Amino acid sequence: MWSAPVTIVEPTSEPVSLDEAKEFVSIEADETEFDTLIAGLIVAARQQVEAVTGTRLVEQTVRLEASEIGDLARLPIGPVTSVSGIVFDDLFGAEQSFAGTDWEVYGTGLERGIRTKVGKGWPNSVRNAVGAIRVTETVGYETLPKPLWTAMLLVV
Repeated sequence: MWSAPVTIVEPTSEPVSLDEAKEFVSIEADETEFDTLIAGLIVAARQQVEAVTGTRLVEQTVRLEASEIGDLARLPIGPVTSVSGIVFDDLFGAEQSFAGTDWEVYGTGLERGIRTKVGKGWPNSVRNAVGAIRVTETVGYETLPKPLWTAMLLVV
């Protein structure tokens, strides 16, 4: 079972610009009175759409925690662009790393998972406990699909 993802590196930009949001709500570009409010609403809209859809709209780094090896077969958040590391607690509670040469990310789109490479296997020393496995991944769309962009504007 996966825990809720924790963002460890926030997005550096938003998928909807201030000008796009102002145009959508019929505010002239040269009117700046509401810019701070609208900028905040853009961030809140992205976060809301991400929460509802289980996807991340722009590039950011998240940490996920799983309870058992079988959870790795399907990553609960995407789109995954890379996985930078997997660590686990061993039977004695010490943190260990899965060697990056022993596993790979597979699948496409939002259906991604992690499996061992041919001839490799998961260690038997993984502790079976909530949060015993931690995955760090970069997620987010390179180009945001139009329906998600529109959903953000509707939330704004």
